Amino acid sequence: MLISALFLSGATTTAVDSLRAVLDSLGFPFPAAIDNDSVDFVINTLNKTTKELTVAQLHSYPLMTESVPLQAMRIMSCVTMPFSLSSPTMFPMMACQMMQLTLQHGLCLESALAFANFGYSLSGRCANLDDGYRHGKISLAILDRFKDTKRLAKVAFIVHGFLSVWKEPIQATVEGLQYSVNQGFLEGDYDNATLNRVVLLRQALMAGMHLSKLRDKQESLCREMVRVSCRAARCNLFHLSFLITIASFSL
Repeated sequence: MLISALFLSGATTTAVDSLRAVLDSLGFPFPAAIDNDSVDFVINTLNKTTKELTVAQLHSYPLMTESVPLQAMRIMSCVTMPFSLSSPTMFPMMACQMMQLTLQHGLCLESALAFANFGYSLSGRCANLDDGYRHGKISLAILDRFKDTKRLAKVAFIVHGFLSVWKEPIQATVEGLQYSVNQGFLEGDYDNATLNRVVLLRQALMAGMHLSKLRDKQESLCREMVRVSCRAARCNLFHLSFLITIASFSL
């Protein structure tokens, strides 16, 4: 929480240094220099390692039981969103770090976010839509194994918003996001529920929702976001507003 707060306050360098110091103390050092070539190499190497991993295998996959790797996973899972805004290489490298811990020490709840973020890196950074989607489905299966709903909104935001959209009917992703919104609010995860609402409006736009109805929903979301602080959602909302404006002019 402190590291996230440092980043959100604008102290990016201090936040990154603090994260590295904590992970170093746990015995899982984060790379000091993260260049594009290094990130791409690690992503492609890990993707080869998980190539044969299937959803069915997760039911018998070993669980993470050691306390120190669990602490490292929990720390990194709390800062993936703010750090995704700090550097184009920080986010994928953190996803890779979490993937490596999972492969070496077993599954935990945070592994679901690791697979989702790794899938996002494969899809967005490497244009590997097939493997990105496959890792997204695995992330949802991990949540299902643990019967966990508290983290659904955080994981589904990535899966339904950025991975399934390339492989499934757009309406299916809308339904997945709406379920995640509802579940997020039920669990008290308001920030991630809001992020799902932002992407849900984007998907609804692509699905052909009438613009006047979409505008009403967007205005409702804007009022809600003024009431609660959700920096990442605001960034996405500006992008969505631009898309709606362009679509309006094209009518």
